[in-house]
Amino acid sequence: MSINLLDIPETFITVSGISRPLTLVHITDSHLRDLDQRDSAIFTDDESQYFHPSSYRRSNLRAAIDMSNSLPADAIIFTGDMMNYPSAANLDEFRLQVERIQSPYLYTLGNHDWHFPSLPWNDQVRAQYYSRFNEFTNDNPAFQAFDLDGIRLLMVDNSNYQVSQEQLSFLKQQADTAKSCFLFMHIPLCLPKLKIRTTEKWREPILIGAEGWTEETRKKWMIRADDPSTTEFYNWILQDSKSNIKAIFSGHVHFDHEEPIGSSCTQYVTNAGYDGGCRIIRIVPVALFN
Repeated sequence: MSINLLDIPETFITVSGISRPLTLVHITDSHLRDLDQRDSAIFTDDESQYFHPSSYRRSNLRAAIDMSNSLPADAIIFTGDMMNYPSAANLDEFRLQVERIQSPYLYTLGNHDWHFPSLPWNDQVRAQYYSRFNEFTNDNPAFQAFDLDGIRLLMVDNSNYQVSQEQLSFLKQQADTAKSCFLFMHIPLCLPKLKIRTTEKWREPILIGAEGWTEETRKKWMIRADDPSTTEFYNWILQDSKSNIKAIFSGHVHFDHEEPIGSSCTQYVTNAGYDGGCRIIRIVPVALFN
């Protein structure tokens, strides 16, 4: 399968402090569904509905990586739910694909990456499976930073709908720089237009910092109320006067969306990889427009 470049959103962002244009490719929500007997002890027969390997999901991921290599991209960023559960077979397939990448890549987790349907959905289970992703996250699935030719790429795992105090401190420290920063995470921030579209599709506002939850719906989605650090993170991002974060990229809700945050930052949501979605990000020196 090949990807039609005419169908891929292409986002242009101008920044200072870089000497050449940079190209990033954002891939999210491939939801690989491969499974074999190595994980047979973790699921039960009545969960068989979750385990239907889909070749088109693998094909779309391979096509996105092929497209990235052909551009060529300066980096690929994966923002989670690359697999539907952390099976050995899914990890094997993803490993095969990233070995083909001809640029640096970064990875942060989504809520499906670390969770089997038979297990509770909580921070203890996430911590239990974190180590399976060390090889893709520089041994730190919680947060990462990567400097690329004058810009800084920041990754934070908010796959439990929370941002910890440690993660927030890391982001604030890393964003305190003259470099333009770009933040990548799985679950988007709640913004007015995005909340409407998300609620229409998923019935609930499955976003960071969203209001409108009831006790019943939180229980259904297994999402606790925002931790104080999550609220602080949300408010910090929405204060557009003091941050070098120029753009936020996320996935999770399985559609494309673009919405400004104040006057100096925009949040971009990218469609699901299993549906053929990805995004080309062009970062262009301001000098080229002067």
